[in-house]
Amino acid sequence: NPNPKSPEQVPSRFPWLSILLLAGLVAAVAGLLFLHNQQVNLRLETAAQVSQALSFLNTGPTQTPGVIVMKLSGQPGQGQPYRDIVVVFNGSGQAVNFTHASLRNLKLDLHPVLARSSDPVVRGAKAQGGTLNVPALTTAVFVGK
Repeated sequence: NPNPKSPEQVPSRFPWLSILLLAGLVAAVAGLLFLHNQQVNLRLETAAQVSQALSFLNTGPTQTPGVIVMKLSGQPGQGQPYRDIVVVFNGSGQAVNFTHASLRNLKLDLHPVLARSSDPVVRGAKAQGGTLNVPALTTAVFVGK
């Protein structure tokens, strides 16, 4: 039977799939580490700095289940080219079109590292007119100057 009955059977029946999954995971982790290292100056040192700069946008009774949206705002400066960074964790099984009033006047783009990713799914994340479109089961980082 070519269709495994459980996820545990996939590696034993399809060893090449395990290698591809591992290679994809390594590439994703390397990309995230590179992305993290590019944002050195975003480290906030006090609770007051965090409170002032960080906000969670997908909250309240109308929130989209399975989606976390964080917005970090500040001033571009030494080694930090972005004024706004918005991270969307879409843990839901469906693509999300997230809109929030605080995003309306921002010019956001997918972070350059993710825009060059080998993962076509994450490259499909888009920001248009204050709406963030993020594929299912994807984390996307949007930046604005």
